Amino acid sequence: MQGSTAARGWAPAAGLLIGRVDTGIDLATALNWLLRVACCMCFVGHGAWGVITKAGWLPFYEIFGIPEWFAWQTMPLIGTMDITLGIMALFHPCRAMLAYMGFWAVFTALLRPLAGMGWWELLERGGNYGPPIAFYMIATAQGLGWFDRVRPAPIAGEVLRRVRWTLQISIALLLIGHGGFGAFQAKKLLVDHWSAAGVAADVDLVRMIGAAEILAGLAVLFVTARPYLLLIAYYKVATELLYPLAGSLIDTWEWVERGGDYVGPLALICTLALLERRKAHAAAAPAARPPVGLAAALRVGAACFAFTAAVNFAYVSTSVSFKVRDVHFEEYSKLIEYGYDRAGWLPHLPVSSRNIRERHEVDSGQVVASFTVADPAELDRYLESLRARAAGSGACEPPARLLDGASFWPPGFSGVGGSVESVRAEGDRMFSVDRKAGQVYYWTCT
Repeated sequence: MQGSTAARGWAPAAGLLIGRVDTGIDLATALNWLLRVACCMCFVGHGAWGVITKAGWLPFYEIFGIPEWFAWQTMPLIGTMDITLGIMALFHPCRAMLAYMGFWAVFTALLRPLAGMGWWELLERGGNYGPPIAFYMIATAQGLGWFDRVRPAPIAGEVLRRVRWTLQISIALLLIGHGGFGAFQAKKLLVDHWSAAGVAADVDLVRMIGAAEILAGLAVLFVTARPYLLLIAYYKVATELLYPLAGSLIDTWEWVERGGDYVGPLALICTLALLERRKAHAAAAPAARPPVGLAAALRVGAACFAFTAAVNFAYVSTSVSFKVRDVHFEEYSKLIEYGYDRAGWLPHLPVSSRNIRERHEVDSGQVVASFTVADPAELDRYLESLRARAAGSGACEPPARLLDGASFWPPGFSGVGGSVESVRAEGDRMFSVDRKAGQVYYWTCT
């Protein structure tokens, strides 16, 4: 029975990819499955970053005064929970889970402006919190218990109108928020994205695209033609794929996390078609309330959690150390974007810094790091500033236990001799600057 329901759901959902809403499509089933997929993609993508452990999450912990060592340890736990809920959304979506998903998506989006990243971040994640809120509205209208599985069923016109506006507003917000990144913040990350796609991108182009996205977001509040909504869906699919194109394969999780950006417009098309059908036909009788599904929810949840926990434990136990952390940023702008300048492990860096690599030990606070300064004039100014605040005397050795496994550190390098100028600043912080290579090495004295 479940298999046939899924088949009836996937077929119409696939038809919506080209805007098909003909009378042979079970739109209630299609909408149910589209919202399941949106919730699943968001939470699996977000959870993957928790399991991987992401330095960009550290500023969110700082808001509550949570120490870094505890943050690194809890990220995989949060990731495991998110992935579990994401998988469960496909098999047993229920009101309790959808209520939590909506709250968690809004809460995590709100952490970004609270961490000083700007309010555009909250708006841009409208695709994360819009679908679970809309799905919760549908589940509540069916008269379901907190743990009953939300099955496809006829939806009242008033509920459809609320779902429609929830999806419209969330789509508008995600476009306006992303547009704000370009039009008002001129994020270097966006320049990198378009450049990776072969576009001769600069700040002016990013601002123009951002302004166009803001206008497109405002238009969604008034224009809901199917071709326009399909254009938005495919535009977001393409632009979010620039994350792995400009970065690495692991950045594909950024694309997965934004699943609501692509599925939301398709769900809106489905909702609008349902509203049109209700005008042409008499309202269907409401579905009978199924029995309480707590036991079924627990069984599905336990199975999803066991699977996710087993995979994540295998990854964490072999790939992650919470005592020694390695961090790498290709560009200075990405370091700033993730808020890592406030983590305290790196000194103030020149703006033209590239290939920033840092390794630190959480317990002792010791660090080894290296970065390349692309602008020779800026490197000279940086060296002068180091000389001006030099303290103590003599060079010190970098912490040997951190050098074991630090691939960015030259074998046998101690920061003394040759074309390298060494400066000991503020007592226990050592800098070695190679002006010819534009390379800076930094470490805390043992």
